[in-house]
Amino acid sequence: MPDKARLHRCLAAFGLVFGCFDFALAGAAPEAASWVFIEANPNGQWGFVRLACRTRRAAASGSYAS
Repeated sequence: MPDKARLHRCLAAFGLVFGCFDFALAGAAPEAASWVFIEANPNGQWGFVRLACRTRRAAASGSYAS
């Protein structure tokens, strides 16, 4: 599992106070134990909103908001 202190340093390097980290496990199953960093998303995951609200769009773009 990724070191918590390293994740906090990553956030600090980009001036972030929050981030959702995506990792993949590498190696042969079931012993896969090598964590590979994919991304740090500063906004989290919002794809669930569309399903939870039963709407077609998860969020309005600028042209819809005004």
